[in-house]
Amino acid sequence: GGGEKADDSFMLRIYALSCGSLSFDKSLFFPSSEQGVRIVTPVSSYLIVHPRGKVLFDTGIHCDALTDPEGRLGKRVASLFSIRSSAGEDAVSQLASLGLKPEDIRYVVNSHFHFDHCGCNASFPRATFLVQRAELLGARAERNRYNPKDWDHPLDYREIDGEHDVFGDGLLVLLPTPGHTAGHQSLWIRPRSGTQFVLTADACYT
Repeated sequence: GGGEKADDSFMLRIYALSCGSLSFDKSLFFPSSEQGVRIVTPVSSYLIVHPRGKVLFDTGIHCDALTDPEGRLGKRVASLFSIRSSAGEDAVSQLASLGLKPEDIRYVVNSHFHFDHCGCNASFPRATFLVQRAELLGARAERNRYNPKDWDHPLDYREIDGEHDVFGDGLLVLLPTPGHTAGHQSLWIRPRSGTQFVLTADACYT
């Protein structure tokens, strides 16, 4: 929690985890584009190792979507996206390659609740999930376009309303970046020295 200070000698470690890729018609995200042009975009998850806990930013696509796209994603979404992933390209397997298990993750940050960003949430039952209040409200609304298979599990969802300093030390700060969804958020990584990063998720498609 709050005002504890991280060891100044500790360097944040950031790992980009490969969770496959998606192929779709470019006009789906860029309406002015000519239809029929396919683009491929990576599905990413990020592990940030902080002195007071490990943070996972997004959990990628559920493995069931590879073997049964319609069953997992629904007919409409499965018709729009083609999943290109190989064995081991999922958040849990990627963490295992670093010698980590789901229970080693203290916080999961969902940028938003679309299937390629929260599909493996249920694999982290011991983590605290940091999600913008607007995103949770949208997902819990009677009429919504979210898939409950991805996010609606008995997990410890903590509502964030606006900017949020994850450990209270300024190193990891959640930023509300609405637009793609009402409660979309990004993560500003601010090491005490060296390069800063912003994990934008779908606030910046390319």
